[in-house]
Amino acid sequence: MLIFGKIGSILLLFALIYISVKSLLSMLVRQRKARYRLLYVKQSKLTVKMQEYLLRKPGIYAYLNEMIESVESPFSLQQVVTITCLLLLGGIVAGALFFQSVKGVLVVAVILASLPVMLLRMRLISIRMRTRLEFLPAVEVFYQYYMVSPNKNVRSALKSCLEEGRMLYPIKPVFEQLYRNIMTHRDLDESLRIFALTLGHTWADYFVGVLKVALQEGVTWVKA
Repeated sequence: MLIFGKIGSILLLFALIYISVKSLLSMLVRQRKARYRLLYVKQSKLTVKMQEYLLRKPGIYAYLNEMIESVESPFSLQQVVTITCLLLLGGIVAGALFFQSVKGVLVVAVILASLPVMLLRMRLISIRMRTRLEFLPAVEVFYQYYMVSPNKNVRSALKSCLEEGRMLYPIKPVFEQLYRNIMTHRDLDESLRIFALTLGHTWADYFVGVLKVALQEGVTWVKA
């Protein structure tokens, strides 16, 4: 088991060195170009294509990305994956040093590697519990604004009820996120999936279905 510990320690050391050097170089590049352009770290085409491919495919990678956005985490998907890999290597080292068995190594590594996802999931559950009782009153407020809207426009009705403060915390940030996503010409299906994932109940799924029809086909709320 000491062999696993040594291998894990070496991998962890190289990973930390790589992250430190990359962060230092990125900081130097940003400082040099700050006077000419906005701070922007350009990723390689291969990395971008790989991320886009994984995000298009239904699976843990796309689900993790949507969960990060639903809880509005300050960490990006790449950062969460990096932290998970580092915790996995740290778990291998700790398991090899303290338990001296393959089972101990696997248990510690899996527990540590799953911590980021578990924390995100706990935060998501907390949001769902706080917003569950406020969802139907918020939908009623939105429906009232939609009915008095002259053009029966979903976006303008959502904007009006948010700006006038009729939706209160904790449900208001969820609808504000939905409004930002649909107003920035983001993919509609992805925006609605994030909204439904944040709320996490059947009523939200029904509401998302009605919104999708209204936004895509221009069908009025009454007809939907």
